Formats: sequence, C-alpha cells, structure tokens
Amino acid sequence: MCAQQMTTPDEIIQKTREGAAEGAEMGAAFGPFGAGFGAGWGAAFGYLDAASEEMADPENMSMMMGMGGSDD
Repeated sequence: MCAQQMTTPDEIIQKTREGAAEGAEMGAAFGPFGAGFGAGWGAAFGYLDAASEEMADPENMSMMMGMGGSDD
C-alpha cells in the first residue's frame, strides 16, 4: 500500500486553476495580453506542481517505471 494517498485528478485540476489565477493576476499589470500569458504559464506550473508531488513518492515512481511497488 502507498504510504501517502495518490494525487487525484480533482487535486491536479484545482492546482492548475490556482496557478492560472495567480499567473493572470500577476500578468494583469501588463494588460490583457500579460494576463493571458501569465494564466498560461501559471496553469502549466500549477499542473507540474501537482504532478511533481505524485512523482516524489518513490513507490509511485517505481510503479510508473514498471519495476513494481512494495506490494508485489
């Protein structure tokens, strides 16, 4: 069994939305194009943040790479 719970799709979506909102807020100082650019980059970094939490667990990493986990 996993020591920590795996990241759910809802959590990934939530972090992506939060990143987009923060990026848009920061980019808004540069006008509408800045807000759009910031939202895009913020969403990307929010998604990567959620995915990196999943990859940080060594058991999840080994299972993703096909080496099996501790429950073999």
